Amino acid sequence: MEVKSIDEINDIYSSHDVVLEECILESDDIYYSICRINALDVYDVLLVDRNGDELINFESRMKLSGSTLRYFHMYAGDEYCDGHGNVFRCMSHYVLIND
Repeated sequence: MEVKSIDEINDIYSSHDVVLEECILESDDIYYSICRINALDVYDVLLVDRNGDELINFESRMKLSGSTLRYFHMYAGDEYCDGHGNVFRCMSHYVLIND
């Protein structure tokens, strides 16, 4: 389900069995996905070059850095300009629950 705020996410985590949470962003040049897999307590971070459709970077992390966490806390329609001139737009932030 698409979420719109940290409060909504906290409510979902407190009342449901969350499978994963994913935030999908894009800039003019980069697709950016940050996905938390709840059962493994790990984050998968993926960056893809939009122009060449090539993998830039993929990492699995136990914890997000402060800058990556900033991106993960964006919601559909939010925009953020990084220090490299990229303007990232959040296309979707959703939570998948186990029914």
